Amino acid sequence: MVGERRASRRALLKDAGAGLAAAGAFGLLGCGRSAPATAGTGGTSSTPIVPSDVSILAAALELERRTVAAYVAAIPLLDHDNAPMGRTFLEEELEQTGELIVLIRMAGGKASPRANSYAIGRARDQPQALALLHGFERLQIASYLQWVPRLSTASTRAAVASVMAADAQHIAVLRATSGEPALASAFVTGED
Repeated sequence: MVGERRASRRALLKDAGAGLAAAGAFGLLGCGRSAPATAGTGGTSSTPIVPSDVSILAAALELERRTVAAYVAAIPLLDHDNAPMGRTFLEEELEQTGELIVLIRMAGGKASPRANSYAIGRARDQPQALALLHGFERLQIASYLQWVPRLSTASTRAAVASVMAADAQHIAVLRATSGEPALASAFVTGED
């Protein structure tokens, strides 16, 4: 099933030209401070996540959770052709929340419980649903562009930048689905 999901995602991204959108996200991997590597288990070297990163990771988790709520609300408004894309992106957003929870725990923090509901706005049809999702994905990119350079370790920056790259791919596909160019410009800034 994982292979099928990746294959269908690849087809969506190929059609939208989203690979270019994600490329900009990886430019941030070298940004920010670095911490010395420490010996990990099994003789491998790993860089620990530091507690000062927990507040950034917690803010990212809450934003991801709001985006999950937006997908849950929007998917029923998508037509037969676009609902699978929405479900795939919802699955990826859920995986991203799990990744952020793991990072928070690795930093010695505790993820806050999920809220009972999130203020996400209201959509009544497919165009409004796509606009809602696009808005949340843009907000994620804009936030990650601020947060990634502030993270203390290269490994944490890389993990969070990979979440941002997936969101950049989502934006490209959502734009293409709405009849817009997959990329608003050559650079992903969160303000497309």
